[in-house]
Amino acid sequence: MADAPATAAAACHAHGARLRASGELTAAAREFRRALELAHDYAPAHFELALVHLAREEWEDAADCLHLAVHFAPAHAAAWLELGTTLARLGRLEAAEEALRAAVTRTPDGAEAWLRI
Repeated sequence: MADAPATAAAACHAHGARLRASGELTAAAREFRRALELAHDYAPAHFELALVHLAREEWEDAADCLHLAVHFAPAHAAAWLELGTTLARLGRLEAAEEALRAAVTRTPDGAEAWLRI
């Protein structure tokens, strides 16, 4: 059985995801941060918070969140993919290629990651 903080973090994350999907980015970010206060290693909240930053074109903040997402969930292919794309936007091309190659190895066909390399 999951512990109480992890369960609460998952609930905050789910609420934040619904808010993000409806375009309420500020409220969504608040929920993702609340989830991370409860469970700092909760990779889905790091990933979703990164998506909020990406929507706002806050590339550095997005990269920070994506680094944490792949640190806590190394198999998270979408996080690697977004990390690679974000690093490329920031001009960090070697690191971007590394992240995109990591995405390729974590997806069944890797086509989207290959296209971004």
